[in-house]
Amino acid sequence: MIRNLINKKYIIYGLSLIFSRGIELLILFYTAKLLSKNEYGELEFYKKVIELGGAFVSFGFPALILTYTRSDKSKLYMFSFASFISVSLIIILLPVLLYMNLTFLSIPILFYALFFTGSITQSYILVRYNSDMVSYYKIIISFLFYLGVLVTVVWFQKGKYAYVLPAYILFPVFYLLSIREMLISQFNWSIFIKYYKHFTKLLSASFSLVINNFSNIMFLYTDIFLIKYLSNKPNIEIADYSFSLNVANILIMIPLTLVQVDIEKLKIHPEYFKKLNKKIITLVVFLSLFLAIFYYIITKSIFIKYQNTLILFLILLIAKIFQSFSTINGTSLLIRKKFNITVIINLIMIIVNVVISFILYPFLGLYGIALTSLICLVLRFIVLNLFRKKYF
Repeated sequence: MIRNLINKKYIIYGLSLIFSRGIELLILFYTAKLLSKNEYGELEFYKKVIELGGAFVSFGFPALILTYTRSDKSKLYMFSFASFISVSLIIILLPVLLYMNLTFLSIPILFYALFFTGSITQSYILVRYNSDMVSYYKIIISFLFYLGVLVTVVWFQKGKYAYVLPAYILFPVFYLLSIREMLISQFNWSIFIKYYKHFTKLLSASFSLVINNFSNIMFLYTDIFLIKYLSNKPNIEIADYSFSLNVANILIMIPLTLVQVDIEKLKIHPEYFKKLNKKIITLVVFLSLFLAIFYYIITKSIFIKYQNTLILFLILLIAKIFQSFSTINGTSLLIRKKFNITVIINLIMIIVNVVISFILYPFLGLYGIALTSLICLVLRFIVLNLFRKKYF
């Protein structure tokens, strides 16, 4: 059993996730300790806007690149097409950001969509080259970005802008590198135009993937926006909720690692699903137990001001368990190009999540929002599993 779980490609890719996620957690722990709850809550709000905006601007292309492309040529021109669409979408999004007084987040949003974790570039490198190459990419970009975050917090003492300033510095560098990749790969405009006409037909499917990407983060990230809207002390409650959520999010590393590394095998051998799913369940259960103990210890010893969040964390941890179990089911449906099914499921769950949260928050506060997310993620897991059995 242990031998099946320990595989070199899992270890390399997993280490890149651990490294990137580890640095992020260290930075978030440091800022949570250093900053007041009010400033930390504002930092987390900007971070969630950037991540949610990045999911919209990437427009489902990371998943589309993983599941649709086959030849190296199609991968290159899909990457080029996706980059073009993302730049166009951030321009379209500018009036909304202007209305919300958040136009300064436009570049960080585009940086996340094109280059950072779960980005278009990351998916392209994974399918065009291999999991080892994307692992090195993740390590390098994570190190540079979070070094910038640390400098912003410690040196410039601009804690709430910690995820904004580094993106402005790194964006032009990685944009030039992406152009260099296209030139090295012998990018041809006439071929691109032919692919462009073909790829535009996929935009409806890509819209489905936008909803899927949104659903993967919106179940728990929209909670932050609900808190911002409903709470009388939004930054403080966002700080409590985000601190718990950041630790619970560690669980997602397991399905992301195993599914992304074995995506090509799942495409070719559907029967591999059972073996991969068993690995995910086993590792998720073990890591969940560890995180529960870990959270109890740190909130009783180091992060005393968050010791009142233990129950909130446990609710979110259980929610993340079911989200982890759903990952492979959702990916399996995407491989079969059942986009409409996942769109309908996710849209219904998101709407239910928002409506019930509005009802429960006045009575239960943060617990009401967390419990609503848990219920919706359990229902989503059940429904996705039923449809996966039908089509995969």
